[in-house]
Amino acid sequence: MTIHAYASDFQTIAEHIPTELLSIFAGAVRAGYWPDGRTVSGEQRKICLEVLFLRDQRPSGHLPKQLN
Repeated sequence: MTIHAYASDFQTIAEHIPTELLSIFAGAVRAGYWPDGRTVSGEQRKICLEVLFLRDQRPSGHLPKQLN
């Protein structure tokens, strides 16, 4: 599998993440920790930001209100 196939899979998954989970991602990125109090790692923060960015780029997508 090529890097492009992985990127396509990631984008497909990101496009289907529920809005409620996007809000959790946005809050975790902003606060630096998850709702249960665990610290967001650098890799987790990067992935959350990538998902939020991909969702913002799709025509019908939007960021959760908490991030706006």
